[in-house]
Amino acid sequence: MKNLLMILGVTFILGACNNIVFDEAESDESKTVASSEESTDAAEAAEENAVEEKEADVEEAVQEEEWIAYEDMEQPSVQYIKDISPNDLALEIEKNQYDYPVVNEENLENYVQRFDLDSDGNEEEIKILMDGTYSGEHASFILAIYDHRGNPKYAEYLYNAESVEKPMPILTVAELTGDGFLEIVIDSTRGYGYMEGNGDQSISRLVYGFDAYTGNFRQLPAIGSYYDIVWQEDVAVQIDERVSGLSDILNYREKDNESVDLMIEHGLLDDYDSRIGQRLVGESRRVYPEKAMKLNEADEHFSLAVVDVIHDIPDLSIISKNLYQWNETYEWFEVVGSNFTSLDDDTFSFKKPLYTPAKFNGTFGTGDKAFEDYMGSWQMVIDGKLQSRYLDIEEEVIYETERDLKDYEQVIEREITIEDYVYKEETGQLIPRGVMKPFLDQPYNKEYQNLFTLLEIDNEVMLMDQYGHLYVEEGNGDREPEEDGWVYSAEAEDVDSIEEVDQPVSIETSIDVLSPDFMNEYFAGPEPYTFDGIEEGMSQTEVENLLGLPEEYYAVEGAEFAVYDNLAILYSQYFPTRSGAFEHINPDENFVTDTEVILRVPHEEVVAAYGEPTLSYEEYSELGPGPGRDQTIYDHTRGNGYAIYIEVGLSGTAWLMTKDEEWDLLDED
Repeated sequence: MKNLLMILGVTFILGACNNIVFDEAESDESKTVASSEESTDAAEAAEENAVEEKEADVEEAVQEEEWIAYEDMEQPSVQYIKDISPNDLALEIEKNQYDYPVVNEENLENYVQRFDLDSDGNEEEIKILMDGTYSGEHASFILAIYDHRGNPKYAEYLYNAESVEKPMPILTVAELTGDGFLEIVIDSTRGYGYMEGNGDQSISRLVYGFDAYTGNFRQLPAIGSYYDIVWQEDVAVQIDERVSGLSDILNYREKDNESVDLMIEHGLLDDYDSRIGQRLVGESRRVYPEKAMKLNEADEHFSLAVVDVIHDIPDLSIISKNLYQWNETYEWFEVVGSNFTSLDDDTFSFKKPLYTPAKFNGTFGTGDKAFEDYMGSWQMVIDGKLQSRYLDIEEEVIYETERDLKDYEQVIEREITIEDYVYKEETGQLIPRGVMKPFLDQPYNKEYQNLFTLLEIDNEVMLMDQYGHLYVEEGNGDREPEEDGWVYSAEAEDVDSIEEVDQPVSIETSIDVLSPDFMNEYFAGPEPYTFDGIEEGMSQTEVENLLGLPEEYYAVEGAEFAVYDNLAILYSQYFPTRSGAFEHINPDENFVTDTEVILRVPHEEVVAAYGEPTLSYEEYSELGPGPGRDQTIYDHTRGNGYAIYIEVGLSGTAWLMTKDEEWDLLDED
């Protein structure tokens, strides 16, 4: 790494005095005095020089520990996709390709496309895949890029697909950044699901491009937005987007006079300040790309026109069509035009040039910000409203935390060990790079890279990440680690106002499902297998007070199990309530009705331990239809009234094991 600090050297020039006449008697004494003074000056100069050099070395060492310069980032020598070293998920797909099929063979053109992405004369392949190993609430989809020989080079989970029937198709492939590689844009129209109210609505979740500094593809950063919406009259609002500086007035009477008259007639607009004004900001936002386009034929690369649903409630939706262009200096997609009134054409009411460092620093007062200003605790904010996500940035580690503001015990935390921080002096941006500890919904692609930018809005310092999410410095009070038994109080001013909560009771949820002891107990009779400490009739609230949030959810027909290691719990309302799903269910009135066993081991290991089944899942699939997924059935004591069913996934993993009535079709064999 090249050193940015300039080591200042001090050069001392000793001059000689000419044309001075000394008396001969005074000559020797004068020389002695002069020599002594020169020695003292030289010693002082040497000491001063040594101190300055030592300070420079210390300052240089501190800087070297904290960050490296952007221009000193090492780049892998990758010019073509065939030279890319595949990431973790791509390697997994290459190893177990049958577990990751293309999502829809009928509309193949939506999910498989071929383009020469790197201009080497060969066409690469882009696919949308389904993760056949995933057993959660919704289907899990993957974007995968293959070189022209069919080798997967990049793969990443998509963020906002909702169900197996509606995977996200490939919208377009176009040159958006001017780097010589084509970018891939994934469609996220309303019909394909969306994220709401939690910050994941960024277009950077949907645009993928090559990154020279990682030597592979990644989600490309995008600038964020901060909408300030003020009601002017009973049917008009002033909309100011504080980050781009674009604004407009939306008059509902001009938009839809009939609907406005109906709302006034029914009294819906009489008290707009309290009823609607409070709902319009920071609660619901969706974004979905429309198309890539060129404003002028002479443009070297495309822009991206995106429809941003700022707020969506019946008859009062606020929708903006925004035009994004790539800012090479800041390395993000940036809004350069908007239209709040019409989505029917490609015109934009307001336009602005891309930010330069001088313009950005002048607008947001960031010229005096430095590396250390990024350190600390930050809380996400959408349009002025605090959200339940946090960033804790330290010199050696970053924690990304999601917690339910209504229930502080519901916490998801991602831990990133920092390898280095890269500081862009020209723009004042910080790039953290490191390794993320694997967690449940992200077992692959542990490499971590982000892009942080500081800005001020209304004299409040904010941090923006690569997805455009905005964070403010966390308020007064300490947020101690959850495992220490402390929870954060948003109103806390000192330690005395932080509440202590009960420590969870230890309940063994992990068992050796292939051990003889377990098999002898489970196969002994029709009685259900029970877990000590979890009893029928306990409420979901009581269970989660003991065990915390489930690791995952296992869907069955018409219901869903909450899963903890090998324990699967079914509640009386058939689904466990949680943030963002089934929130209408009261957890205090959702009671345990059944506990089952999750095996989570390869099917061949089950057969090796349990013996040959009465009916293998391959035979079951051919014989069907039967209850649920393809299952292996153990019913060697035919006629005793029960059988053991083991559900098997596409990857050959054995999952849910239950005891149920004997299957009549077995008698027909």
